[in-house]
Amino acid sequence: MRRACRPPNYVGSKGATLIVVLVIMTTISLLSLGSMSDTTMQMNMVRNDQFYVNAYRVSNSEINAQVDFINSNPSNDDDQIILSLLEIDLGATLDFAADELLGPHAGSSAFDQTVGIMPLCEIDSCPSPPGFSHSKYTKVYRGQINSIASMSSSAATSNQSQGFWYLLPQSGVTTFD
Repeated sequence: MRRACRPPNYVGSKGATLIVVLVIMTTISLLSLGSMSDTTMQMNMVRNDQFYVNAYRVSNSEINAQVDFINSNPSNDDDQIILSLLEIDLGATLDFAADELLGPHAGSSAFDQTVGIMPLCEIDSCPSPPGFSHSKYTKVYRGQINSIASMSSSAATSNQSQGFWYLLPQSGVTTFD
């Protein structure tokens, strides 16, 4: 007669497989939770970096717009910015109102901007820019544009400065020899 196949009797190993599987599953769950919190933290860091980059771009674009305006010097209008700067004291700043900003982000509600221009030397004692010499017909104005942009919804702030030189004809001189 044939014997029936029976599984061997494992008396000492009842439930051991279940405990091993539970330990492995717990370990995998803890590792996945740790990586999720790390990913969330990295996303917040990237978002903050984007805020800082945007604040830098806003601040820098306003400086570029102000320099372009100064360099354009429209022929039908005296350069009001330079004429205004000639009237302020050394160390003082000519601040622009929000409606006087020229950059592409002017009036943007996402950013708070402060822009000012200040003289860096007295008009009669400013040295010539590198590579230039001024004569008895011109005076040199040297100034600095400061732009601060901060994002309203975060702590991201960018403070940028750029110096510039401006050659002015001396008063009473209308033609150059």
